[in-house]
Amino acid sequence: MKKLLLSTLAVGVIAPATAVELTWNFENGAPPNFFTKSDWGERDATFTYGPRAPFASGSQWVGFPIDDVAQYPGDRTATLTTAELDLSGQGFDALYVSWVHWGDIEGATSNFDGAQLQISTNGGSTWSGIDDPPEGGLNPAYDAVIVLGGGTPLSGKWAWCWDTEVSDGGLSAGRRGAPLPSYWIPGRDKPVQTAQPAAIGWRPVATGDLIAAGYATASDKVHLRWLFASDPLVGGHGYFIDDLRIADAPPPCEIPPAVSAGQLVDTPDTLSTHAVDAAVARVCADVDASTVTLHYTADGMADTASVVMDEVGGGDYTADIPAQPNDTDVWYWVSAEDIIGNRATTPAASFEVTDAITIAYDDGQPFSIDPTFFAAGDGIAARFDAHDSPDTTMTLYKAQYYFAGPGVFDIGVWDDDGSAGSPGTRVYSSGTTENDIDNAFWSWDMADAGLEFDSGKFYVGYTFVTGDSADNPAVSSDGALNVGGVQYAFASGVWSQLQPGGDMMLRVKVKKDGQPVGISGEGTPSTLPRTFQVHGNFPNPFNPLTVIRYDVPAGDDALAVTVQVFDLAGRVVARLVDETQAPGTHSVRWNGRSDAGETVTSGVYLYRIEVGDNVETRKMVILK
Repeated sequence: MKKLLLSTLAVGVIAPATAVELTWNFENGAPPNFFTKSDWGERDATFTYGPRAPFASGSQWVGFPIDDVAQYPGDRTATLTTAELDLSGQGFDALYVSWVHWGDIEGATSNFDGAQLQISTNGGSTWSGIDDPPEGGLNPAYDAVIVLGGGTPLSGKWAWCWDTEVSDGGLSAGRRGAPLPSYWIPGRDKPVQTAQPAAIGWRPVATGDLIAAGYATASDKVHLRWLFASDPLVGGHGYFIDDLRIADAPPPCEIPPAVSAGQLVDTPDTLSTHAVDAAVARVCADVDASTVTLHYTADGMADTASVVMDEVGGGDYTADIPAQPNDTDVWYWVSAEDIIGNRATTPAASFEVTDAITIAYDDGQPFSIDPTFFAAGDGIAARFDAHDSPDTTMTLYKAQYYFAGPGVFDIGVWDDDGSAGSPGTRVYSSGTTENDIDNAFWSWDMADAGLEFDSGKFYVGYTFVTGDSADNPAVSSDGALNVGGVQYAFASGVWSQLQPGGDMMLRVKVKKDGQPVGISGEGTPSTLPRTFQVHGNFPNPFNPLTVIRYDVPAGDDALAVTVQVFDLAGRVVARLVDETQAPGTHSVRWNGRSDAGETVTSGVYLYRIEVGDNVETRKMVILK
C-alpha cells in the first residue's frame, strides 16, 4: 500500500495539543489509498436499516453489511484494514486509537457475534486482538467474553462489540430509547424517564496507549484492522464506525461515571421506607456528589419524584422511597454527573409492595430462548403447584414473562385435568395481547379474573395468534435446568414436555387464603422460605455494585451464614457476611472491593454462600 504524508491524511483536528493525529470522518467514504475493505462499505442516513442518524461530524459511515438489509448475513467475516503506519517515521511515541460505533448485533444477548480492533506488526501476516481494557476509563465497559468455541474468529476474545441500537428492531436491551422498566402492566402508564434524555445509538470507544501496553514499539510499522465476525444466527442490522482517530495522545474523555443501583425485591411491608443503594465511580473525572439522584414513580403518582442521595463514603450513596400501600408497583433509577458534565443513568428497576407470593423456577439470569413454534395456536406453559394441604386456596394475581422481544400472543391458564401431567382445560384467555418488551420482564394482571386454585396444579403460559414468526415472542430461559418436568410446549394440537437448556423465565404471583403456597411441594406453613435458595446476584455482569440475594429457611433457630467472594485461583477476596441470621430472604451488596478496600480487576469471580449445612457457589462478572 502507498504510505501518505500526515498532512494528506488528517481531515480534521479533534485535540489540537497532540503532535501526531490522523482523523477520518468518512463523509466521502473510506479513502481507498489508506483503507482496504472486505465486506465493509459506506452507508448514510438515506438507508432504511442500520443507523439512521449520523454521528455529529458527518452523514456517512463505514460498516457491515454493505447491503441495506433488515438482518446482517450470518457466518461472515468482514474487515476494514489501514495502510501501513510507520510509527517512527511519523513521530509516534504513543499510539491511541479511538472511534465511535453503532451496533445492532447479538452482543446484547449471546455474544456470538461482534467486532474487534486488531493490530499487526509484521505486514498483516499475524494479528493480535486488542483485548485488555485500557487504563483511564476511555472506553465503555466491554461486553462479556465471547463464548468459547462459538466458531468465529472472536471466540475466547474480548471484543469491541457494544450493542447500541436504540430505535429499531434487533436484540438490544435499550432499543426504544430510555430504559424500560423491568416489567410493565398493560393498561397502566409507563414511568417517564425524565432523568435521561433520549439517547442516540452512537457510542465512543478508545484504546489506551498501545505502545505502553506492549502491542507495538515506537519503531514498528503497523497495520490496524477492524474485524466483524458472525455465526449462522443473526439478530440485527450490523456494525458501523465513524470518526476514526489515530494519535499519540488520548482523545477527550466523554464517558460518564459508572453508576449502578441495588435491586429491591417485592415486600409486604406497607409501613417502612425502601432504601435504594447506589455505587458511583469516576471514569473521566471526579463525581459531582450533588448530582447523584434517585428518581422514582409508583402507581398513583402523577409525576416522577427526584431525591438527591446521601453519600455514605467510598463512592456509595443511599436514599429512601417512601412507604407505599399494598399492591403498588414502584419503578426507580439513579442518575449522576461528573464535574465536567458527563452524565449517566441506570436502567429502570422495579419492585412491588404486595402480600402476593412470587413462584419462580429461574435464577434470574436470562441465557437462551425457548424453541419458537410458528403456527397459530401453538404455545408454551409451565406448571405451578399449590401447597399440598386441603385447606390451601390461592388466587392467581399476576403472571410475569421475560420476553426476548415484542410480539402478539394470547395469555393462557390451564387446569390440571390433562393426561400424563400435561395442561388440561383452558380456564383463562386474555385474547389478542401485545407487548413492546425487549429482553425484560413483562407482567399481566389477573387480580380480577377470579382464578382460584386449591391443592391441585395449574399451568400458565401463552399461545400464538398468528402464523407469522415475526409476531411470535419468545420467553427466555436461564442457564441451567434445575426444575425439570414442569415445562410444556403445545404444537399441532398436542402438549409435550419441554426440556430446554434452562428453566423458562415465566413466573406467577399468587395471593393465599389460609396456608401459603410453594413450587413443586416446597410450600411452608408461614410466609418464610421453607428451603435454602440462592436467587443469584443482580446485576450480572456489573460495575461496580451488585446485590446477592438468598433464603435462610424457616426453622426453630437462626442459622450461621457466611458469604464470601473468591477469585478463580480460590483466594478469598472479600468476606461479606459472617453472622447468625434469622429465617427469611436476605441480601448483601458487593462493591467490587477487597477486604483491604482495593478495587478488584475485571473478570470472573465466585461467591460462596453457606447457610447452616447448605452450601452453594455461583459465578459473577465484574466489568470495568
